[in-house]
Amino acid sequence: MNPLIDASLTSSFASRDIAALVKAIGRHSALDNPDNSMVKSPIDWFVSAARALSITPSKFSNPNNIRNYLDLLGQRPFFPPNVGGWPADQAWLSTSSAQYRIQFATKLVKEADLSPIASLAPNARIDGLADWLGVVEWSSRTKMALNGAIRDPARLALLALCSPEYVVSA
Repeated sequence: MNPLIDASLTSSFASRDIAALVKAIGRHSALDNPDNSMVKSPIDWFVSAARALSITPSKFSNPNNIRNYLDLLGQRPFFPPNVGGWPADQAWLSTSSAQYRIQFATKLVKEADLSPIASLAPNARIDGLADWLGVVEWSSRTKMALNGAIRDPARLALLALCSPEYVVSA
């Protein structure tokens, strides 16, 4: 199904109301379809994490760490491996990239503003974290892992940033 020609989206925009169309797109079943998900490249992952954590890269305590970790993850900005650019999707999923992503996320969380999560009651943190990071829904296994860190906002954010639902998203 092509969501661009889907009848529900067409009808939601019949009155030319952008808000109704945006709501319809947000509720569309295509967003939940695994065929439409993609693995975040290291740069996409870093930028989205930095934005969620309210980190300004130029104000990072050691800006060289950013370049070094992106290099370790295989995507140093402005230095693609060849004229075709960087690989995509599954190329970013490996045990070594997971190890470096965890190390990088640890550094990011130390620099982060965790107040949006820390200010929530512990029982609301997992759902709040999904909203904060733009994750549609946590799997039961991820929820179980996150539940173990519910009283530690830094550890909770670290686990979420490295979760399959955040690394691979629609």
